[in-house]
Amino acid sequence: MLFAIGKRATGDLADQLLACHDRIRRFVALAARLATEPAAPEELAAAARIIARYFSESFPLHLADEEAAARVLAARDEMLDAALGDMMMDHVAHAADVAELVAICRGIADEPEARPQMSEALAAVVQRLEGAFAQHLALEERVILPAIRHLPPHYQLALRVAAQRRRAA
Repeated sequence: MLFAIGKRATGDLADQLLACHDRIRRFVALAARLATEPAAPEELAAAARIIARYFSESFPLHLADEEAAARVLAARDEMLDAALGDMMMDHVAHAADVAELVAICRGIADEPEARPQMSEALAAVVQRLEGAFAQHLALEERVILPAIRHLPPHYQLALRVAAQRRRAA
């Protein structure tokens, strides 16, 4: 089987963002397997569909959560501000590769028999995203998530409520 879905995160906002990071890593790894591993057409289509759905629906919500947290964290510390700036620039820089990943996966979901013709492009975009996300997520986990944990409780609660509202919309 190419994929298995994880469970939802509980805990504070930083824990929830960390759980999203785990999902990002798992979906990129699934995309790498989708590019190379043999599987039945229906399994290829299902894996491609779930990758496309994650990166077109859930991933943008994660970015919105981080960007909302960045607005609260801004202007507190020089090193943190630099990390927040890098995070925001990375979000923009990743957009084209994420869009390409979604498009390729939608193509495979629609025509799994065409995967061999798409596997080279899929493997290339996955390789770019693996490298970009490795640095990006490490920075967030090293600098930004600890800063979120140190926010006063009312800020943390407001950020969590806003994240829940985004998902309920």
